[in-house]
Amino acid sequence: MALPFSITFLYEAALHLRGLFSLIEGAKPVIAIPSLNQGRLAPTNLSQEISFEQVQFRYPFGSEYALKKVNAILPAGKVTALVGTNGSGKSTFVKLLTPMYDPTNGKIAIDGIPLSDYALDSWRSRVAVMYQDFAHFALTMRENIMVGDLVLGQDRVRFEAVARWAGADKVAETLPHGYNTQLTEKMGYKPRPSGRLLFWFECLYILSYYKSSS
Repeated sequence: MALPFSITFLYEAALHLRGLFSLIEGAKPVIAIPSLNQGRLAPTNLSQEISFEQVQFRYPFGSEYALKKVNAILPAGKVTALVGTNGSGKSTFVKLLTPMYDPTNGKIAIDGIPLSDYALDSWRSRVAVMYQDFAHFALTMRENIMVGDLVLGQDRVRFEAVARWAGADKVAETLPHGYNTQLTEKMGYKPRPSGRLLFWFECLYILSYYKSSS
């Protein structure tokens, strides 16, 4: 029984891999990543706005647009809420703004300058994103918070301020080794990733699905 089972398993695995390689090959023109250090330096702070002008996006092999003719203004210094049902394109909006993808059509501009003109690494260093399905790592509590910026995380004053802001200081007091306690799933505590945001430059913070409906 073992041999037929193994052959069936290998056959099914090959089918999945063929689909995966096909997806990667077909996505190449869409997700091509430009040189990280090629382009303008991103502003430390926004002075005007972020604008979406007739932006459209369709995922590889997608039959319909995930975003269609989107026009939006995100004013500098303001909190803007993007509200919609599941599948309405909120996550895609964030992916274009980060940017993980380029728009299929239309233009995204930062203070009037096309986002595509900025160096990818420069713009990303100005953007902090916290997703609902954020990652936790098998590290100490201190290291989990410092994931935001390992260099700035060495600044004790800044680290403690960030920890207080996220409410992590109270939790650290209950742990056997404070911030240096190794965190595991069995401990019943997961570090608040919101503290990581403060280790980035304050140009743009994106909180994706930061509150549940319950």
